Amino acid sequence: MINTNKVGWGSYKDYEGAFYYGSRRFKMPASPTPEDLVLDVVTRTEGASPDAVNAYDRCIISVGYIQWCEAAYFLTSKLLGHIASHDLSLLDELKPAMLASNSEFRKNSNGRWRFHFKDSRGEIDTKIGQKQLFLLHSNGHKGTWDNESKDRVKLWVSCLANTLIQQEADRLQIQFTVPRLKSFASLSAKSILWGEKRVDTGFTGALRAAYLSFASNLPTVASRHLDIAVKASNANKWSPDWCISILKELTFGPDISIYPARYNKIRPALERNYGVTIPDFAKELENWHSRFKNSEGIPRFTEVTEIQELLVRLGYDLGPSKVDGRMGPKTKDAIHTFQNLHGLFADSIVGPLTRSVFVDEWKRLDKKEKNE
Repeated sequence: MINTNKVGWGSYKDYEGAFYYGSRRFKMPASPTPEDLVLDVVTRTEGASPDAVNAYDRCIISVGYIQWCEAAYFLTSKLLGHIASHDLSLLDELKPAMLASNSEFRKNSNGRWRFHFKDSRGEIDTKIGQKQLFLLHSNGHKGTWDNESKDRVKLWVSCLANTLIQQEADRLQIQFTVPRLKSFASLSAKSILWGEKRVDTGFTGALRAAYLSFASNLPTVASRHLDIAVKASNANKWSPDWCISILKELTFGPDISIYPARYNKIRPALERNYGVTIPDFAKELENWHSRFKNSEGIPRFTEVTEIQELLVRLGYDLGPSKVDGRMGPKTKDAIHTFQNLHGLFADSIVGPLTRSVFVDEWKRLDKKEKNE
């Protein structure tokens, strides 16, 4: 049972709010389907837990294995509706939050599952309504939270987590998520990678799963660099050389700091799930990181004070002491959140990959402040 005492409070840039990291990661079934193998790869870098809930960013509420976003898109509602359509009793865990917010969850006149206030406001079909439901008086930004609003959002986070961790709800979330993963692929990518009837095994399955991992982060960027790699490669399509050249372009072509970390996290799952051997790109990673080794005037982020100073500039809440040189719980929580948001392994340890992303963020802020 996940009670509100287990719900954390975090901040990112201009937002702050409640969150729950989740109680476990995706569990591979004993006899996995091809869809299970893909989800295992994608969840290495996205939400990862069936009961993960986040309430401190533009999504207002986002949940589950790949953090289905509620704001504007109603994806949290769609997921809950999928669960309710199979067994409405699985949503009983939401009752405390719905009672507190005077709301209910049912189909609207168009047959879509939506939250509704039990008053003149009716169906919740705008961002304003969504914020009133989940955040009460707050708009999600720093400085807008009173105690009643904090209690309300923590209650929603705990109730959503308790709903999604149920065994049958977990199964239904996987059923909901898997067929939607390919929606992150552009029409061009679908033509290149899925245009032929090939079994999702070996390098075929590995490349398709890897592509969806990158595309779930930035669909347009993944599509563009897939096209670049295909045009540049002289190898036979679906040969190991062809697949590896695409993986390398997806990883390093966009020059996005979190992408080597993304590749590093999914590689073991690709090798295990599809029986392939792919490079760890160790030399490329070393060269990639060497860009930051001797950058004059840029912190190396090996000292706690350097880390804390950047986190404060980024808007993280480190408590009243802020920069005190101690790796306390607030600093560790901020690092953990930063790593989650940037696709890094969230262990609160500042290793080489995390330091490289810190450098990118430092450069971005420095440039922004000089232009202001």
